[in-house]
Amino acid sequence: MTARAASYGRFALAAIAAAVVFSVGLGGVAGADASGAVTVRSWSLASEFPEGFRVRLTASSDEDIESVAIRVRIGRHTRTGYDYLEITRRDGSLEGDLLWRTNTAASYIPPGTVITYSFEFVDSDGRRYETEKAEFVYHDPRFVWKEISRGPITVAYHGGSEPRAREILDTMLLTLDRMAPLLGADREEPIRLTVYNSGNEMRRAIAPAPAALPVEQLEPLPGRLRGAQALFDPTGGIHAAGIFTADGQRLCVREDVGRHNAVDKVIGHFVLRGAVPLRDHILVVSGRAG
Repeated sequence: MTARAASYGRFALAAIAAAVVFSVGLGGVAGADASGAVTVRSWSLASEFPEGFRVRLTASSDEDIESVAIRVRIGRHTRTGYDYLEITRRDGSLEGDLLWRTNTAASYIPPGTVITYSFEFVDSDGRRYETEKAEFVYHDPRFVWKEISRGPITVAYHGGSEPRAREILDTMLLTLDRMAPLLGADREEPIRLTVYNSGNEMRRAIAPAPAALPVEQLEPLPGRLRGAQALFDPTGGIHAAGIFTADGQRLCVREDVGRHNAVDKVIGHFVLRGAVPLRDHILVVSGRAG
């Protein structure tokens, strides 16, 4: 049985002169006590990006433990997911192993994402024991990452790209100072950014392409976008961009004279609320005839 959270932290992807991947956290912990009934002797989370992250655990208990699960929260979201470790019993100890996969469009997690996690043990009487929460940063293991931080923003980089990383950090802080008051965004909400040195490096970090949608599912969306354009009626010349769920529910529409500006606004709405990446969503934009 598997259940995983469908939403993730504050991420986005961009390819500028230096390719970058936005994300939201770092960690790795060993040794814990689960309410006194279970002793966790060691555990580890190791990145095998992009396939996933490997979870290993060794524990002991006087109780008859039937299952061990890991509960995770991806990025800044409040929703959690869980999956069960495969258990091997050896010399009075429990050894658990799990590869939490992130290699599909639906399960993708960008590199640099903070994963908050804990372990849950259930014994034969249905009693549950849980460890304290810890954090792990899901980095791309091909590189050794360094970080610089100021205010709510952290930039991860590798190699000799620190000057570029500092320039990006300064630009992000300036943008946040200018835009947060206009959009009513929380300036203290943590933002993480992972900087790659080239597009070739970043290519492996990009989410897999989602499955195509049928035409009949897409056809009604332009009309639903037009129905939300309050400024188009009095002006007749305003573009719009909207984000819809895969089943066609309208979530957010923004208007502007420039179509690219409308796209910036609607994506920014979700970025500033920590609701990206928008996988399994549809971006609809207005067009022009003639």
